[in-house]
Amino acid sequence: MEKKDDVVPITGFSCWALGYLDEGYRRIGCMLHPAQNSGIDLRYRVHYGDKCRREICPEAKEFLKLNREAREFWINLAYGLDSFSYSSRKVNPLFKLMGWGAKVLSAIAQNEKGTIFTNNSFFGAYPFFLCDLKPRAFSYLLSWIVTEKGIDLLRTGPFRAKFEKLVSLLFNELSRSIQDLPCDLDTPYTHLLDLDPDFLNFIRLGLGIPKINITMASDLKKDVDRILKNFI
Repeated sequence: MEKKDDVVPITGFSCWALGYLDEGYRRIGCMLHPAQNSGIDLRYRVHYGDKCRREICPEAKEFLKLNREAREFWINLAYGLDSFSYSSRKVNPLFKLMGWGAKVLSAIAQNEKGTIFTNNSFFGAYPFFLCDLKPRAFSYLLSWIVTEKGIDLLRTGPFRAKFEKLVSLLFNELSRSIQDLPCDLDTPYTHLLDLDPDFLNFIRLGLGIPKINITMASDLKKDVDRILKNFI
């Protein structure tokens, strides 16, 4: 049972439980996290406890969908980064890569079993991931293509340009369908619909539709899948 008598409230915008996790003073994190205390969660000692347990970034959610071998494969790309660089979306390549989704990342890790990539060597082998598109917005498209055609095409330079062309084609093809979408107070938010979450991200982040009903979203999915089939 948790002891509440030693709870220390937090004031301001800092947490006293944040500190160095290693003797070399390179890793910074929560000293009360179960990972630092033999599986015992001590975060109740601060009043941010519930928030700490609840909050998790989208990239971390994707990482947790990977199996142990896949996690070990991808974490190599961040090897050598200090705590500040590791938490930087600009420096740590995993932030962007995780946006492409666990399906694609798992397939790559499985195909490259036994291979250890560095940051530079990975992007040399898979130039597609140097594209400027926002991963979460278009992960549905890439996952669909990889499922149908395999991951080897991600190793080819021309595929990146072809994929970017696909995105432009989709915008042109779907523009008429989405320009007059009805949206009122009763229209549900896109991310709450009972459809593939990756596809909902495409609608919300790719097409810029924050609210849509299930019928229209399903019709859009049929149109997108049809275009994908014709494209590949």
